[in-house]
Amino acid sequence: MIDPWEVVMIGAVILILLIWGPQKIPELAKSLGQAKRELENATKGNHEDREKQ
Repeated sequence: MIDPWEVVMIGAVILILLIWGPQKIPELAKSLGQAKRELENATKGNHEDREKQ
């Protein structure tokens, strides 16, 4: 039996495909990955600054 959470995820994927189209999804994923990497680097820098003090 399909869990309600799975139905929501499938619906979200279909909605994303309808809104942005299949050509735009790799660009969105790339930009999300870059944003995540920048956030991790920024927080890592904050932790290193605190450890030095």
